[in-house]
Amino acid sequence: MLRFNHHSIPELMEQDTETLAAIEEGIAQLDRGEGIPLEELRKELADRGNRQP
Repeated sequence: MLRFNHHSIPELMEQDTETLAAIEEGIAQLDRGEGIPLEELRKELADRGNRQP
């Protein structure tokens, strides 16, 4: 599991801007009341992982 603190965010921004953008978009969706329950997300990700060779 990823853990962030205020010191690691700038490092992440330098290393992987696409990941940071995805995290920020996910947070924005939650703020707007959009998204799916965590358990449903976990199931969807597991299903995707099982489909890949």
